[in-house]
Amino acid sequence: LLAEFNQRMQAALAVNPASEFWDGDAAGVVGRSAFFDAIHLRWSAARQYTGALRQAFYPTSIQLRLQAEVH
Repeated sequence: LLAEFNQRMQAALAVNPASEFWDGDAAGVVGRSAFFDAIHLRWSAARQYTGALRQAFYPTSIQLRLQAEVH
């Protein structure tokens, strides 16, 4: 079911070349206990999940920010 959802989502997004898709579940960033139901993430896991999402979509921006913090 999840694989079918991902395929359909990617097909729907394919019409827009600027769109991106990230499978947070497959990325394994947080465990099941990070969610209090099938959709909603617990506040305590939000920062970790958001950081992984940002890294997936903007990997160079993270590197540039880290470099700026060092200098």
